[in-house]
Amino acid sequence: MISKRQFLKLKPYERGYAVYMAGERDDEPNVPNEQNPYRHGSNNAAEWERGQQQAVLDVQDSEE
Repeated sequence: MISKRQFLKLKPYERGYAVYMAGERDDEPNVPNEQNPYRHGSNNAAEWERGQQQAVLDVQDSEE
């Protein structure tokens, strides 16, 4: 389980990935189901989105 402190230290890519994979899960209470928290158009926002997209691909690959 990831702590709140660990979650807040994640890089934007890692944070986007973690939110997709563990947001809203009871066993990961410190990972919120958040929208992209970074300023629209910023590099951090793009990295968060990239993390989310990679998580989607990883889930799809695991279902095949």
